[in-house]
Amino acid sequence: MESYHDNEEFKQGQSLDEILASGAISTLFQPIVSLKNNTIYGYEALSRGPSDSPLHSPINLLDAASRHGRTAELDLLCRELAIQQFGRLNLPHKLFLNTIPAVLLQADYQHGLTLKFLEKANIPPNRVVIELTEQYPIEDYPLMREATENYRSMGFTIALDDLGAGYAGLRTWSELKPDFVKLDRHDNTRFFPLLSLSIGMVKLRDFPILKTEAELSSHATAAKSRAKKIVGNSLYRLTQADCRVTQDHEL
Repeated sequence: MESYHDNEEFKQGQSLDEILASGAISTLFQPIVSLKNNTIYGYEALSRGPSDSPLHSPINLLDAASRHGRTAELDLLCRELAIQQFGRLNLPHKLFLNTIPAVLLQADYQHGLTLKFLEKANIPPNRVVIELTEQYPIEDYPLMREATENYRSMGFTIALDDLGAGYAGLRTWSELKPDFVKLDRHDNTRFFPLLSLSIGMVKLRDFPILKTEAELSSHATAAKSRAKKIVGNSLYRLTQADCRVTQDHEL
């Protein structure tokens, strides 16, 4: 059993090596729609591995990178390719880039490359939102604050994903004071008080709130009908399952 596991790990590492060496990452752009006027606010870049690979799924891809100590390398590659494709497609509005918080704190993280990628694609930093996901906990808040403030000083804005995922999200919001927040998709009623508290805190700061599909309700049809965009050679449609929406300052 151990030999089989080791062999699978080795094969996974080989697949990851090939993906990173060849840049075999595809980027999709998920529209973020304003519920206030049903217009597209920006696009979230979503990275995928090769379609014929076990690492096609972003979950599998990130897990493999984590197992083999190459998370920062993968994060940087995904960021570079997302910026290139965003510029190539000449998409309007803002670009949301997902980032694992711990990656920004690694000693070997190559700072300054994001600006170089943007300059090459002719995209100003004020059109880019660095989105921190709460799926990966933040262990050093002072250092994380320093990292996010550094991005802000260069013109970027900061978004916090999955604010409703747990009480740790409230601390992250309080510590980092993001420019945007996104509420997680919780149907369980035990999360309602937390979501209410989250919304109340955010409204006090007059922040835009990013919401996931669980909160779409009656707005889904209107957003779906308006949010269509040609991406590459195919029509990328906003569906309820794919949707991330922003409601300007109010629920």
